[in-house]
Amino acid sequence: MTELNEIGLESIYHHQYKEAQGAETTPTFFLHRNTSKPYHIDYIFASSDLLKTSKLEVGTSDKWLNISDHMPLCVVINNQQTSDLQSKC
Repeated sequence: MTELNEIGLESIYHHQYKEAQGAETTPTFFLHRNTSKPYHIDYIFASSDLLKTSKLEVGTSDKWLNISDHMPLCVVINNQQTSDLQSKC
């Protein structure tokens, strides 16, 4: 992530939730679909001008774990209508 930050890209998740890399509270991956083995290993990066208008949601394990061990990352960039984002993710 350091290299991407150096060229002006930042993780939308880390910007939005103000969490440090390695200290994420929302997992994006469950090893072997096991909820006791959560990890945050999926990212979406954006430039600083897009971060201001971005909204990101991480899919929940109760909805997605039967489909994949990775939770979807849903993002709306530069859109005023973000209220229905949760229902899509």
